[in-house]
Amino acid sequence: MRVSLEKLEKNKVTLEILVEAEKVEEALERAYRKLVKRVNIPGFRKGKAPRVILERYIGKGALYDEALDDILAESYQASVEETGIRPIGQPDIELLELEEDKPLKFKATVEVMPEVELGDYMKVKESIDREEVTVSEEEVDEGLERLREGRATLVPDEGGEVNQDSFVMVDFEGECDGEPFPPEPIKGYLLQVSEGGFLPGFSEQLIGASVGDEVEVKVTVPEDYPEEEKRGKEVHLKVQIKELKRKELPDLNDEFAKEATEGRFETLQELRENLTNNLRATKQRKADDEYERKVLEEVVKAAQVDVPEVLVGRQLDAMLDDLRATLERQNLSLDAYIEFHEEFESVEQLRESLRPRADEAVKRELVLDTITRKEGVEALPEDLELEAQKIALAYAQPVDTMKSFLLTGDNKRRLEDGIVRRKTVELLCYTAEEVVKRREEEAEEVRKRLEELEKARSSREGARE
Repeated sequence: MRVSLEKLEKNKVTLEILVEAEKVEEALERAYRKLVKRVNIPGFRKGKAPRVILERYIGKGALYDEALDDILAESYQASVEETGIRPIGQPDIELLELEEDKPLKFKATVEVMPEVELGDYMKVKESIDREEVTVSEEEVDEGLERLREGRATLVPDEGGEVNQDSFVMVDFEGECDGEPFPPEPIKGYLLQVSEGGFLPGFSEQLIGASVGDEVEVKVTVPEDYPEEEKRGKEVHLKVQIKELKRKELPDLNDEFAKEATEGRFETLQELRENLTNNLRATKQRKADDEYERKVLEEVVKAAQVDVPEVLVGRQLDAMLDDLRATLERQNLSLDAYIEFHEEFESVEQLRESLRPRADEAVKRELVLDTITRKEGVEALPEDLELEAQKIALAYAQPVDTMKSFLLTGDNKRRLEDGIVRRKTVELLCYTAEEVVKRREEEAEEVRKRLEELEKARSSREGARE
């Protein structure tokens, strides 16, 4: 087979392909073996008629049509691999020469991935400032307070009065516009004064009351109340204070640290250090995300590429599919979404509104893909191992179980694609030394967490026995 390539405008190429006569004959023979099993020819058992008889019965054209389906597809695919082009659509095929006992000549015109002219992408990171992450003592204290709040208990507030921080158990009944409101008296209603109550303004009017008191409360039904006829009307309520409680926080000490972390930390100092590290890691991830976004933005801005409409169209379709899926999880339809957003009159108008984002996303992917190929970025076995371990941790599953699922077929390809993309971003944003250090730290953290997970699993199994 011989192939010649001609580049056309707008990211199109033409492949002129010459297939040897011997290959054509092989394809015709395969077509004969297929057709002879499907055609009933008088005087012959099915599948036993000679080729010359079959050709006379159905015509040579039918045999060639059957053979062409295979040989064109096979030859086109081999030509794509030989020339290294990357098609993004189906080819237009034009037969140039087709004669018996002669080579087959045809032309395939197809749109391909565009060429990307890159800027000086490896130096962009030098011009982007990186935020220096710090963690203050106040932030650690706030984290400890949240832990205390999570382990708070409600205790009786003997002899106390309702205040902004109180928890109050009440019975109440009322009327609105001459009718009971709510329809039935409410018993044992627990509210936190600071978070409101039955209606806006309800809980504030209980401040200063004590257990046993009856309080007259007047509130106005808000405009977003479900029953339209009640909106804006005044409600008179009689409220009986049944119980008064206050929130009691545990003391911050070594015992609290041990109980709050189920024994992971023995002292309050260890807990503070862990909180500090976690806060720093969270802030660092946020800072890194912003830094990487800025670097990629500049790398893409510096590149020149003619973005193909076919890729933008696919991206728009994907974005609409994602929106539909998100809406379905909220029991909403795309039509309902359009009706709510008055700026859109149709799905097509919504689709077009997404075009700038789609165009930007496609250009970013083309630029990153070009850099990936130019720099030879690939997913190594150790990368796949680490990623499988991270996913196993996220789902609290044994690593071997997760690897058997992730490292085969399409799952493996998707995993490799994600790893390659991540490594390309790291290549653009960080020095080689930083990348190595980050990977080592990540691997060490994963190792520790896997050990903790395995220890916890063994502990549970031991408890069951």
